[in-house]
Amino acid sequence: VVSGVGSWGLGVSVRTRFDDNVYSAQTGGGRLNDTTFVANGSAALAAELTDGSVWLGGPNLLAANGGNRARIYAPNPWQGGSSGSHFDEATFTRGGPGALMTPALSNGEVNRVIDALTLGPLRDMGWPVPVVVPPSPSPVPSVAPSVAPSVQPSMAPSVAPSVKPSAEPSVAPSPSPVPSVKPSVAPSVKPSVAPSVAPSVAPSVAPSVPPPSSPPSPSPSPDLPTITISDVRHAEGTGPTRTAFRFTVRLSAAAPGPVTVAYRTVAGGALAVADYVGRTGTLTIPAGTLNVPLVIKVVADRAKEPDERFTVRLSAPTGATLADRIGQATITTDD
Repeated sequence: VVSGVGSWGLGVSVRTRFDDNVYSAQTGGGRLNDTTFVANGSAALAAELTDGSVWLGGPNLLAANGGNRARIYAPNPWQGGSSGSHFDEATFTRGGPGALMTPALSNGEVNRVIDALTLGPLRDMGWPVPVVVPPSPSPVPSVAPSVAPSVQPSMAPSVAPSVKPSAEPSVAPSPSPVPSVKPSVAPSVKPSVAPSVAPSVAPSVAPSVPPPSSPPSPSPSPDLPTITISDVRHAEGTGPTRTAFRFTVRLSAAAPGPVTVAYRTVAGGALAVADYVGRTGTLTIPAGTLNVPLVIKVVADRAKEPDERFTVRLSAPTGATLADRIGQATITTDD
């Protein structure tokens, strides 16, 4: 997005494989590089790319994400280098799948695993990415038991019994050899065994014994109802009054509190002012209510013209999530 104009491709409308998998909604919606849905190089596309509802599909990503599209980071205003090319920071949280592909790291965050969700988009773009197998746990814990028992039992019994029984009977009759046996055995065994075993075992085993711990999984958020909006197909009318096109905004289940969602009309073949009255605003669905109407007025005339279309786009819900954010209006000719 540059100067309020959104575009895709390599500067000359040459689309990439990544562009082919970017959608305007988690389910349904339109592909953002489909010029019959929204024009390339337009303010309408800029609005799509910065409304917080941009989703990435593709067979490998879907397989890694439970069959669901992944939300792309799409803040308003556009953030160059982050928007449109990373997973959404609030959706893919620290320590979870896909966290490596979010635009920022929180303090102390470390991501060492390149998971299937991260590799999915690369495979969908044609990269020959191999399957990554996480490294096996360090074998050090199995060394600790074998070192400690082998040093202490083998050293102590082999030195002490072999020196004392053999030295004392043979030396006792003559007092002169006794001093030479004790000083030579005691100093040579103690200094050589204790310093050489203790320092080498303790530092190498102790730090690596605790097995690596898995990062905590994010706690699931409570289920929220989903919002959808209907399509409308209606004759234009011949005037002189305007024709009401009635969309229905529905919840999948009644909410305990009020639900709000922003809406705006977007031109297609039909143009604001000339063909319909453009509107923007916020719609409220009261607590315990399943649906509310949203009325857009169409300008009736007697001019002969083909069927025309415009859309109503939903965004920024509170108290619910968006399942279908685009309602399409088809103005059929009756002239």
